[in-house]
Amino acid sequence: MELIVGFFCILFALGISIATILASRKGRNSVNWFFLSLFWGIVGLIVLHVPSI
Repeated sequence: MELIVGFFCILFALGISIATILASRKGRNSVNWFFLSLFWGIVGLIVLHVPSI
């Protein structure tokens, strides 16, 4: 059970890191995207891939 929880924690941290890196590469505020992906998870990554208007 601890292995599964650890695995999900690592995936969660990896998702937040990826969102922050992608946001900085696209020229967006990486701090805002860090908190967006922290609270919204995968939704933050999906929204990040949508082109800005």
